[in-house]
Order: sequence, then structure tokens, then C-alpha cells
Amino acid sequence: MTAFDLVAAFLVIVGITGWLNARYFHLPTATIMVIAGLLSGGLLLVENALLPKPNLASNLIAAIQGLNFPQTVLQYMLGLLLFAGAMQVNLAELRKRTAAIFTLATVGVAASTGIVGVGLWLVANGLGLALPLGWALVF
Repeated sequence: MTAFDLVAAFLVIVGITGWLNARYFHLPTATIMVIAGLLSGGLLLVENALLPKPNLASNLIAAIQGLNFPQTVLQYMLGLLLFAGAMQVNLAELRKRTAAIFTLATVGVAASTGIVGVGLWLVANGLGLALPLGWALVF
């Protein structure tokens, strides 16, 4: 199975799921896509277990296992996902909430870094691991 076939299969699943959601279910898009992924993966595993090899499921599973996942996500999918997310931003709402966004993006990140980093550092020292505080904060 080629990469083109794999992309086509994923697009068919997403298209059918999106149409069914718009027509019948009216769930949030992210929710229905997670459900579709779980059902598709489950059906692949069931088909792979029940039918003799080679079958469509074994071919799809082999093609998915052959992907370099970090390269696929970072080089191909991330740009499209960020663009799609940016297209859904309401700029008027963004301008209204600038103070809250700035506060969460600065104070919230600093507080989270401090709490998680110091907590990890304390746990590591409690377990006898020599983890410097700087590296714990990087975590």
C-alpha cells in the first residue's frame, strides 16, 4: 500500500464521518473525529484478528507502522493543523480578551513551570536522584 493509498483511506474516513456528523449526530468536530479514529482502529484490529492474512487491515496496519511518525507530524501535518486552527480564530474576540490571553500566556506558563519543575525536583531528590533544579524546570 502506497502513501497515496493511505492518505486516500484516511480522507475517506474523515469525509464520511464529517458527513454523518453533519447529517445525524451534530457533535463537536473534535469529538466525532476521535470517535471515528477509535472505531476505525478497533475495526482494523478486529478484521486483522479474524480474517486470514493478507487482508486490507493487515496492509493498512503495515503501511501505518512503516510511517516515520515524527517526520509525518512535524513536516506534513503540523502546518495544516496550525493553519486550520488559525482560520477558526475570531479576531474580535481575541482583541477583547487580550489581557486574559497575555496573563495566561506569561503568568500561567511561569506558574506551571515553577510548580511542575519544583515538584519534580523535590520528588527526584526524595527518591535519591541527582536532578538539578534547572533541568527539572526545563521539564
